[in-house]
Amino acid sequence: MVVNTKKDKKFSFEVVDIFIAYIDNLQGFADAIESVFPQTEVQLCIVHQIRNSQKHLSYKDVKPFMKDLQNVYKATTADQAERSLDQLESN
Repeated sequence: MVVNTKKDKKFSFEVVDIFIAYIDNLQGFADAIESVFPQTEVQLCIVHQIRNSQKHLSYKDVKPFMKDLQNVYKATTADQAERSLDQLESN
């Protein structure tokens, strides 16, 4: 949440609370965020998670894997995402 306060006829903004922070896995970011905002849930962003998963696949498996993975992260419900993930893991 950002609070807008008027200070000497200028506006200043301050961060009051962060609930979820998505980071790109730069060293020290998670620790820095958690030290200032201990209640914050820190997660690796979906783009970086996908790129990391591709590193562990052969080139010919990337396209089919990505198609199956889309069913997981584009799911509209948690149950649908879990079913898609189970199906992906079984392939």
